[in-house]
Amino acid sequence: MADSMADSMVASFWGPVTSTTELCEENYARSSYIAEFYNTLSNAPCILLALIGLMNALRQRFEKRFSVLHISNMILSIGSIIFHATLQHVLQQSDETPMVWEILLYLYVLYSPDWHYRSTMPTFLVLYGAAFAVVHFFVRFQVVFKLHYIGLCLLCIPRMYKYYIQTKDLAAKRLAKLWVLTIFLATVCWLVDRIFCKKLSLWVINPQGHAWWHVLMGFNSYFANTFLMFCRAQQRGWEPRIIHLFGFLPYVKIQKSRKREPRSANVESMLQSMRLPTRNEWKSTQYLVSGTGIDGKGMILTWMFEIPQTATKLRGGLGEFEHVNLALDQPQTAPELRRGLGESGHTNSVLNPS
Repeated sequence: MADSMADSMVASFWGPVTSTTELCEENYARSSYIAEFYNTLSNAPCILLALIGLMNALRQRFEKRFSVLHISNMILSIGSIIFHATLQHVLQQSDETPMVWEILLYLYVLYSPDWHYRSTMPTFLVLYGAAFAVVHFFVRFQVVFKLHYIGLCLLCIPRMYKYYIQTKDLAAKRLAKLWVLTIFLATVCWLVDRIFCKKLSLWVINPQGHAWWHVLMGFNSYFANTFLMFCRAQQRGWEPRIIHLFGFLPYVKIQKSRKREPRSANVESMLQSMRLPTRNEWKSTQYLVSGTGIDGKGMILTWMFEIPQTATKLRGGLGEFEHVNLALDQPQTAPELRRGLGESGHTNSVLNPS
C-alpha cells in the first residue's frame, strides 16, 4: 500500500490535475515533475525569439512600447511553461491571462498612432486587462474565454492589413505574409490536436500538435513585432531595412537622422511672452486648433476653448504631436509663434479665431 501511494505521488508531483484544459499529450510520461513534457519545452524557442527582439529594440532605441511587447511575449511563454508543467487551475491563469494582456498590447501598438484621445486608450486597456484578470481568476468559462480571445485577435487584422498595403518594401511585406502563414499553420496544429486527440493517442509517435502550436506562435509573434517595428520606423522617418540574422531570422535595422528630432513646442511659454489682449478684452472669444499626427495619415484632433484657457489647452493638445507647424490669422502674433514652433514643424496645425 505504501509503495502504491509513493508511486502515485511520484507520477503526479504537483497533485491531481485541476486545470479546465488538458491537452492531448500524456501526463507525466517523461518526468515526474513535468505534467506535459513537450508542451512545456516547446515554449523555449518563444522565449529566445522574444529575447532577440527585445535586444534589437533596446540596442536601436525603439520606442518603449516595442520593448514591452517583447517582454510580454516572454511573460506569456514563461506562464505557459508553469501551466503545462503543473496543470493546476490557479497556475492556468499564468498562461491564459497573459494571452489577453498581450493582445491588448498589440491593439495599443496598432491603433495608438491614429487614436484621437491618446491618454484614454492606455487607461482603458489597463482597466480592461485588470478586470479580465479578476473575473477570469474566479470564473471558469473556457468557451467564452476562447471566443473572447479570438475576438480580440480579429480586431488586429484590419490594422495589420492597412499597414501591409501602405508598405512598399517587399521584405516587410514578406514579414506580414509570414505572420499570416504561421498563425494559419499554428491554428491547424491546435485544431488537429484537439479534435483528433483519441486517434493521435493510438499512434506510435504522437505528433504533439499543441507543442507545434507554441513554436509556430512564437515565430508568429516575432514576425508581427518585427513588421510593426518596421512600419513604425517608417512613420518616424528612420529609414528602416530588413536584415537577416545568420541569413535566416529577420530584424529591423534603422538609420536615425543625426539632426536633432523635433519636440513638441512649449506653447504656453510662447503665449506668455507675447503681447495678448487683457483678460477683460478676451470675453468669450474662442479658437479652433487642429493638427495632423506624426504619421501624416490624416489623424485630425480638434479643440475649442476660450482664450483664458488657451495656454493650457493648446499645450495639452499639441503636446501629443511631435511635428507641428502653426499659422495664424493675427499678423501681430504669427511671427512669434512661427519662430517658436518652426523648429518642431512638419505637418499642419492651424490656429484661427472663430
